[in-house]
Amino acid sequence: ALPISDSNPHSTEPFGVVGLAISGTQVQGATVLLGLDVYDESTAEGAMQRLKAANIPEQNTIGFMFACVGRGYQYYKSKKNVEADAFRKFFPSVPLFGFFGNGEIGCDRIVTGSFTLRECSDIKDDLLHSYTTIMTLVHFGTPK
Repeated sequence: ALPISDSNPHSTEPFGVVGLAISGTQVQGATVLLGLDVYDESTAEGAMQRLKAANIPEQNTIGFMFACVGRGYQYYKSKKNVEADAFRKFFPSVPLFGFFGNGEIGCDRIVTGSFTLRECSDIKDDLLHSYTTIMTLVHFGTPK
């Protein structure tokens, strides 16, 4: 077990980290970070518009949603599935998988067809977050 904080370096309470890596010659991906500036249906849909702008084909694509446990219906003033519903509105044929966690790892990134990494903004992204959701599209290429 790793220490939970520097304030108690002898703590042996365990915590877990889950990682997911997908690779292949035709794999494309894009992610958007929903931070504290996303607080209602309208701003959640705005984040999905950024993801849609990546122009990832919907066929042979899956979506992942990694959300903070603090971003459930209480965060959205008793409205359920705000982020998942926004995803479904913009990507109706893409299956969405995900889970809630205590802390998120991700960033705003779009990988283009030439496999070059392009930042979505001029702000340098940190990878570790709290009270966020990471929405990801992974495209496996066109079947031959």
